[in-house]
Amino acid sequence: MKSLPLICLIFCCCFNLKAQETTPSNKEYLFDSFTDGKALLKNKRFNQTKFNYNCVYQELHFLNNGEDMTMDNNSNIDTIYIDNRKFIPHLNRFLEYIPVNNTVLLVDYKTKAVPFAKKGAFGIATQGSVQAIDANQTRQQKMGSTDNYVYKYNPENTYYLLQNQKRKKFTNAKSFLKLFPKEQSESISSFIKDQKISLNQVNDIVKLIEFATQAQ
Repeated sequence: MKSLPLICLIFCCCFNLKAQETTPSNKEYLFDSFTDGKALLKNKRFNQTKFNYNCVYQELHFLNNGEDMTMDNNSNIDTIYIDNRKFIPHLNRFLEYIPVNNTVLLVDYKTKAVPFAKKGAFGIATQGSVQAIDANQTRQQKMGSTDNYVYKYNPENTYYLLQNQKRKKFTNAKSFLKLFPKEQSESISSFIKDQKISLNQVNDIVKLIEFATQAQ
C-alpha cells in the first residue's frame, strides 16, 4: 500500500491518488496538457504543481512525481491558478472566473462523451450500431484507450454572470437575453447573429458580454 504523498499532506488530505497516464486527451480536458499552476489554500498557503481539468467528469487533476492525482474535496481551496487563468470552488468542482467589463463570467465546464464508432483492427474506427453509453459507467476506464469505442465530445457548459452580487445562470442565447432589459434584446440578438456568436465558445461569450454591458 502506498504511503500518502507529501503534496496530499500539504493540501490537507483533500486529494485522491490515481495512477494514470500523464498526458490526457485534449478532447476530454480543458488544457492540451498538464499546465503549470498553483493552489491558494484558505490558510493563505500556496502550493505549485501542474494542473488540468477533466470536463467529462468535472474533476481537477494535478501531477505529483509523474502521477495523475484527482481532487475529491475542495473545501480547503480558495483559488486555483492555472497559467494566467483563475478557478474558484463550486460544489465539488471548479468554475473559471473571468472578469469582463464591470462584471464577471463564471464558466462551469461540462463535456458529454458520446461513442460514435467502435475500434476495428489496428485501432481503426468502424461505423456501425453503437449503443449510448453513460460516461460515468466507464468511470474506471480511460476513455479512448482501454475501452473499444471512439468518442466525440459535445460541450454542455453552464455559465453564470455576476450581477448585483448574485450569480445569474444562462446556457443559451435565450436565457442570456433574459439577464438584460428588454430594450437591449434587439441589439444583442443582432450582435449574436452578425458576429456568429457561439454559446459553446467561451471567447465568443466574453465578446457578447462586453457588448451587452458596454453601456452599463
